[in-house]
Formats: sequence, C-alpha cells, structure tokens
Amino acid sequence: MSELNLTREAPDDELSDLPENVKLDKGEVVLYKYLCSIRFFCVLKIIVCALFIWPPCALFLELGVFMKICCVIFIIALLVAIYYEIMNFIHEGFYVTNKHLITYNGRKINLNDIWFLRSSFPPSYSISFHENKSKFLQDCSWSNKSDDLDGFLMALYEVSGNRYILQFGSEKINANALKSNGVTFIKLIQE
Repeated sequence: MSELNLTREAPDDELSDLPENVKLDKGEVVLYKYLCSIRFFCVLKIIVCALFIWPPCALFLELGVFMKICCVIFIIALLVAIYYEIMNFIHEGFYVTNKHLITYNGRKINLNDIWFLRSSFPPSYSISFHENKSKFLQDCSWSNKSDDLDGFLMALYEVSGNRYILQFGSEKINANALKSNGVTFIKLIQE
C-alpha cells in the first residue's frame, strides 16, 4: 500500500496565531496545527474532580483504617487527574514543525525529547505526550478519528519516521502502523 500524504504546510493565516514568544529557527517550517483539548471542557473536568475530592475528605475521620487508605488513594488519583487537566488547559494543542513540537502557549520542545503513550481508559482514548518520559505535556484524544487527527499524525510521522504514531489514526493510515501494547512509552524519534 502506498504512503498517504495528508500533511500540508500550514497556510499563512494559521501561522499568524503562532504565539508571540515563539520564533522559528532558520529553516523551520510549521507543518501542522492541531487542537488537542478545549479549555471549557478542561475547566469542567477540573471542577468535577474537585467536587469529588470533598466527600472523602469530609468523612475521613469517621472511616475505618481500610477505608481511609482507599480514600487517600482515591484523592491522589483525583489530584493527578486535576494536574493532567491543568496541563491540557495550559498547552491546549500543538504546532508540528520539522524541528520542534510547539504548544499553543509557546513552549518549544525538541522532537528528540518527545515520548508518547497510548492511554485507553473507556470511554476516552488519548495519546499522552511527555517530555523525556517524565514531564506530562498533553493528552490528545484519538477516539474521533477525524481527517484533522490524521493530518496531525501524518505530520508527526513525516518528521519522525515512527510508524507507531499511525496506530491512532483512521483506517486509511492505520494500515501502515505498528501497534503498541499501551503500557510502554515510545520515543517519537527513534535512533
């Protein structure tokens, strides 16, 4: 099967909203712009998680030891979810260039430092992008399988040559993909 080329250079009107604090390097070109999360929904998720923290905290003193341990684990999980949503709110999406991944807030990350992980927690499926395996950057949903998502994944594939990234796309690009088990971090640019 021949390789599909869904990547395009972003037109000038899309480049005009590149964050002011970002200066492209010489020879660097924006290949694709992709919105990963909508800020309104991030705020809603943060509020819901914060509301779910309140009941276990209010009942904490009245519970037995086992239930206290369960409450602590539950609260830690909610705090991690809030952290992820705050990062999704801050970064919002990516500009893919031939040298960097640039977040909507202007953070430039070298493509060699990007790792991704398949996050599959129904009903939401997402690709978690991390910097150097340890610092969470952004979740990008892949449950909708749109042409916009395919363009984003193809842009990442063209700059990295990594076929694992194609597994999240629609059937037309998924056929060329390598599959991951969803547990292991995968480096975007493999040496």
